[in-house]
Amino acid sequence: MTKFIAIFLCLIFLSAAYSGRADEGSGMDEKLFRLQLGMAEKDDPKSQYFLGEMYEYGLGTPSNLGEAFKWYTKAAEQGNPLAKRKLSHRAEI
Repeated sequence: MTKFIAIFLCLIFLSAAYSGRADEGSGMDEKLFRLQLGMAEKDDPKSQYFLGEMYEYGLGTPSNLGEAFKWYTKAAEQGNPLAKRKLSHRAEI
């Protein structure tokens, strides 16, 4: 697991820990969402995948499966294995 993925996952777990405190948790999620969006728009496949996760689970943004799978698709097209796996699971449903 790369350092980038580990840091992202830590931020997600920390935000979940603070979700009981609406202002504190949501502010961090929104900052992370904006960061991921900026990097995803620059065609970074890891950020595109993580942005999809944020849309899917409503982290820093309202949940939106259409947007989530749009970003998973962009990441998969660039070879991201996690995005490819996510798309294959959706196809099985």
